[in-house]
Amino acid sequence: RQAGVLLDSDIWCQLFVIFHHGVKHEFEIETHIADLDAATVGHLVNALTSSDATAVAALESSGKATLLDSWRQALLQLRAVRAGGATSFETAANTARDNYIRAVKNKYR
Repeated sequence: RQAGVLLDSDIWCQLFVIFHHGVKHEFEIETHIADLDAATVGHLVNALTSSDATAVAALESSGKATLLDSWRQALLQLRAVRAGGATSFETAANTARDNYIRAVKNKYR
């Protein structure tokens, strides 16, 4: 955002596809760039990495509790991923592509 690459009107969306032979689980995190000012990012990092109560309170008091919760949920899901041993990237890549196209078409028509 500060570099001017992303604009306040942009939305950051990260799709995670967890797979082992086939797709086991998928989820996404979506954030409006306008919500990611320097102070908010700092509070998010502190709240998520060290459970800083002051950072959590700052996010909650500025109306960004939902933002914090969405990032907490995404990290919980990522931390729950365990290696399965066998990998075929084709299934996951095709599923991610299809779901992304469907999500974008449904959301932005």
